[in-house]
Amino acid sequence: MATTAVSRIRRQQLDFGDALLHVLSNEYDEVLLEFAVEDVPAVAMGALALPVAAGKGLWDAAKHVFDVGISQATFDAYEGAKAFAGTATEVPGRAMQAASYFYDEFVFHLEKRQDTSDKALFVGRLSTYLGTFAASAVVGADTPDKDITVLGIGSHRNFFFHSAAIALGVKLICRLMLRVASRAEKLVKKGSDDHEALVFIATNLKAVSFGYAVGTATHLVKDATFDGSKAVTGPLGGTLIDGTIVDDDAWLLLNGFVAIMAGEEPKKRRKRKVRKTASKKKATKRGS
Repeated sequence: MATTAVSRIRRQQLDFGDALLHVLSNEYDEVLLEFAVEDVPAVAMGALALPVAAGKGLWDAAKHVFDVGISQATFDAYEGAKAFAGTATEVPGRAMQAASYFYDEFVFHLEKRQDTSDKALFVGRLSTYLGTFAASAVVGADTPDKDITVLGIGSHRNFFFHSAAIALGVKLICRLMLRVASRAEKLVKKGSDDHEALVFIATNLKAVSFGYAVGTATHLVKDATFDGSKAVTGPLGGTLIDGTIVDDDAWLLLNGFVAIMAGEEPKKRRKRKVRKTASKKKATKRGS
């Protein structure tokens, strides 16, 4: 009975509000299960990937020093730094190419729309998306310094506020909300205004996740480089390691890069394609 009722509801043309309510009241347990089994482990593994890679890099560097000697290892590190600097000089040119590509794409999609109202709607949606990204980036950049408001000036640069933890939490919330919106899309007529509204919501959820992560990462990397003379306060109020700020800058840089990784857009769940085995193919051919 329940399956029949759900299938009957799916055939109806619901507006996006009714569709969201239906998912929240009838399918939310299944959404939460998928979220817990798929999204949470994926985000956790993504957050651990960079520290593991950093540890492996340090181990490989130490092994290289042991194998070839400190003189050769120093020379190799210098050559590697030169190669990295050469790549860094290409960043402005690549940024200009990306901006030119974005402008060409914008003009192309704008010219595809003949009706003035469609053009205005396209520009409005794009502006909203960019505005959502910018606002989220500003909030993400401002959040680490909220430790002053919450904990007081004595706990400035608190290890939790100046980490990627909040950015990862925002990403998880966006992924959960995106799952709900994606389920609701199936309950409305494709191509309708209600379907477009749900797509618009999903697109802006991605902008929130990405913008917040970029803002947080920018703040942490700036603190580690331009303001690198200040210590990160630990859970008990003191610095992480007394007598040095190398550990503090490493903490900020590492969490800045983890926050950037958290900026990956939350994706819809892909349907797995079931491949036919050789025996099934043969049985199909015999039946035909």
